[in-house]
Amino acid sequence: MGRLVGVLLVVAGLLIPATSSVAAQDQTATLRSDVDTTLITLGDPIRLLLWVDHDPELRVVWPEEPNLSPFELLTFEVVDPVEAGTTLRSRATYTVTAFELGDLELPELDIVLQQVGGGEVVAELSSDRFGIQVASVGATPEDGLRDIRGPRSIPRSMGRVVAWVFGLLVLALGVVVLLRRWLANRERPVVPAAPIRPVHELALEALDALEESPLLGRGDVKEYHIRLSEIVRNYLEGQFHVPALERTTAEVVHDLRLTHLDRSQITAFGTLLSGSDLVKFAKHRPDSGISASRLDEARRLISESWMAASVEEESPEGSEDEPEEMRDPEPGGESAPEDSVSKEARTSADDHIPEAEVAEELASEDEDLPEAEVAALFREAEEE
Repeated sequence: MGRLVGVLLVVAGLLIPATSSVAAQDQTATLRSDVDTTLITLGDPIRLLLWVDHDPELRVVWPEEPNLSPFELLTFEVVDPVEAGTTLRSRATYTVTAFELGDLELPELDIVLQQVGGGEVVAELSSDRFGIQVASVGATPEDGLRDIRGPRSIPRSMGRVVAWVFGLLVLALGVVVLLRRWLANRERPVVPAAPIRPVHELALEALDALEESPLLGRGDVKEYHIRLSEIVRNYLEGQFHVPALERTTAEVVHDLRLTHLDRSQITAFGTLLSGSDLVKFAKHRPDSGISASRLDEARRLISESWMAASVEEESPEGSEDEPEEMRDPEPGGESAPEDSVSKEARTSADDHIPEAEVAEELASEDEDLPEAEVAALFREAEEE
């Protein structure tokens, strides 16, 4: 019985004219409205078509979010006006749907016409109301409950078996290709990595970059000396294996006495690092000439100390970590006991580079910085 009612509803929908248009007349415009169907199932779309023939000096204002309850607006589309004789024809399409069953009514829409170039309302038109029949897409209550369907068997066919076999063959072929590529890559020779550049070359390049930087030009003396100190300390750490980045200048000078650098080079490194410390921690501000000369001094010290270290490494006599006075004496000479002198003893007070010597070097470098002020700056830097 329920199916018969549904069939009758569909036949009735087909018999109802789908182009039932309604015209609303005004002195300046004419509105026509129509729907593409009056019979839908739950959730199906309905298109409401609107035409307005109006004077060219008027424009149509379509409602963008109209209240069409119990229907819901899905889309809204406006077509550009076209000429229709002496008038213009504006068109719009509203696509709506409904989620309620039964006989529903699509409400009217209010259309406003305004003067072109102004906001004055010239005319207001309203579309007609349309009756819409919304039918169910499933069984009606009269159909009752149905039994659960049993499992369906998958029919076996030769084509399906061939497809599975072909798929397995393709998969096996892909595995073989990937395995061969992996074995080929495994047998390739390992390309050696690029050699590590010498430490002194990196330090000299960093000094060149610092010299070309605009730090001194804009008066940033502190940042200039911070970078200068980092470059020198990185070089000492890489060339002589002294943890210069983690230690104070006094500790770095102490560790340099265990290397093959002579006293003058150690003093020069200590003076250079101490000068940078005074700028970083004691707020000393040397002029740009002195700052630039310290960079030249760093470049000279790095070049000379690297050459001295290279000569020492190429020398067959002695070992790299053994000072000259601890090497084996000539045959027939007397040798001191091996454990009688330690490294700390070899770097006794005779090899100590006092603070006064560094202060004297800094005072001779900067005429406006007397030794007494250098000593005060040292104390202030130690407090920092």
